Amino acid sequence: MSVDINVILKKENMPTPEQWQQAIARLEFDLQVDTDFDVEEFSGYLPSVYKGEETGFEYFFGELEDDWMEEDAMQLVGDRDYLVTFSTHSDMRELIASTIASSVLCSITDGLILNEEDGHPFIGANEAIEYCKKAESELTLDLDEN
Repeated sequence: MSVDINVILKKENMPTPEQWQQAIARLEFDLQVDTDFDVEEFSGYLPSVYKGEETGFEYFFGELEDDWMEEDAMQLVGDRDYLVTFSTHSDMRELIASTIASSVLCSITDGLILNEEDGHPFIGANEAIEYCKKAESELTLDLDEN
């Protein structure tokens, strides 16, 4: 089973990998994302380390297509024009890493998280970190059980 978390943002708000990592650290998440990549050109597996354990997630950056979602949802999206997709596959540590990376990205870019998997279709920048802390706590319990 794969899980996709999407962050919808303005391209002009996209940070450098170093700025993104600094925000992750500033918010006190124990995640180090590889910063040696171009946020616009790179797509594929992005390695990271969560609590000292190697992990990662698939990363994709692209223009948001107008027909990608319903018209009423597009109104909420407003002038956000790009989509960053974080994809994981059957690994709880990957899911935790992608949840942290996507939530921090959302919070620092005034983005929106679209995560249809958990019943919260849109999570705004102001709620992203609280959402992430709760999700990390719950997912860590699942990780510890395995």
